[in-house]
Order: sequence, then C-alpha cells, then structure tokens
Amino acid sequence: MEVFDYLNRKMPKGEYLYLVGGSSRDYLLKRPFKDFDFATSLAPQEAEKVFKNEEKFNFAFARFGIVEFKYR
Repeated sequence: MEVFDYLNRKMPKGEYLYLVGGSSRDYLLKRPFKDFDFATSLAPQEAEKVFKNEEKFNFAFARFGIVEFKYR
C-alpha cells in the first residue's frame, strides 16, 4: 500500500505506524476505500516535529490527537 509505505519511511526508528479503523477492515476484505486511518506510537507533538516540513500534513487539530494527511 503506497501511502502506508510513504508514511512508514518517515517514522523515526523504533516508532510504529498502524493502519486502523474502517480502512484496515476494507483493506483486509479487499474493498476499495477513500481514506486511511492510522495510529502511531508518536504523540501528536512528536508527529508535528517529524512531519513539520511536509506540506501534506495539517496539524490544526493536533491538540485533539488528530493529524490530517493529504496524499495526492
């Protein structure tokens, strides 16, 4: 899965990225899906530091534990 590989390469060594929610269900059932839900071992503040130079990330809701990623 291209988006997962892209994000996983950006993760610091020792940190983890998981596909979760409806997107993981749809992936396992080989259904098409429109969005991706990921959980990470990074705190939102740490994720912001790792991905701060990426235009594809929106940290407007980071205080709620949500970081939006726009892929393509």
